[in-house]
Amino acid sequence: MEDICYDNVNTLYSRLHANPGHITTPNWPITVREDLFHYTGALFATFLDEYYNPTLCQPLIEMRTLFGNHSGSHTRADIDSILRMNYNSSFQKAVGHYAIWRYFMDSLDDGRHFIEGADYDTTVPVRTWSTYPASGTEGTLDPNGPGGCNYNRLLSYGSSNDLTIYFNGENGYEWAVYLLAYNGSTSYEYKMVLDAAQDTGTIIIPGSVFPTKVVMIPVAVQWNPLCTTLAYTFTASTSPGVIGVSEPRSG
Repeated sequence: MEDICYDNVNTLYSRLHANPGHITTPNWPITVREDLFHYTGALFATFLDEYYNPTLCQPLIEMRTLFGNHSGSHTRADIDSILRMNYNSSFQKAVGHYAIWRYFMDSLDDGRHFIEGADYDTTVPVRTWSTYPASGTEGTLDPNGPGGCNYNRLLSYGSSNDLTIYFNGENGYEWAVYLLAYNGSTSYEYKMVLDAAQDTGTIIIPGSVFPTKVVMIPVAVQWNPLCTTLAYTFTASTSPGVIGVSEPRSG
């Protein structure tokens, strides 16, 4: 509210340095109320406003109104209700896209996410792979739900290769896996299709189209009940891309 009412006051910038926080420990669930973590949660409200914003503050006003009219502890359910009724979305979709937006901070800001993202002056923990075949796990950054995520950056797979990524999340929980595929400095967003029972999925990224890098973002979208210390594995392998194949297409 401070940032909306007094746009020249930017205390959120310094709060985002807090550790733990929504940026410094992105694998934590967004529901934590510990130390200064819940102050950095203003970033989630900022996301809801900017991502679903047909007019200034409309999503937040609708949510707050429902909070006030709904006796009891129903914050997450009320957010979900407003998103479903008015924005063709849900709480789970929101925390999934919130994970994506938190990647585009500071020098990674691309002008298409947080309005003031370039000024947040902080970055998220990112792990990098550049030799293949590659494999990885959550390591010490185990995601917690709702909203806990990891950022895995895949580089140097070659513009003539296809990059095949396989994901296997801990069963019995709800996951979403997003891929940011880069051509130069421009990213394109994809969502991996996961098997509902096994929480596994595969996607192939053509290096001829996206030669720069791929960022894989697994996020725990589980919101009821809360979940902690989830595990996952992934593999990434390369194979020569199919080039020069003529395919008749219409339209």
